[in-house]
Amino acid sequence: SNSCTTEDRREMQLMWGNVWSAQFTGRRIAIAQAVFK
Repeated sequence: SNSCTTEDRREMQLMWGNVWSAQFTGRRIAIAQAVFK
């Protein structure tokens, strides 16, 4: 059961990593647009 929790944590980290990177990419695009206006 211990390996199960480790797998779940890795899965959650991957999921949150994707969410955060997507939000960060969107924010970077918004900043770039503001700079180049």
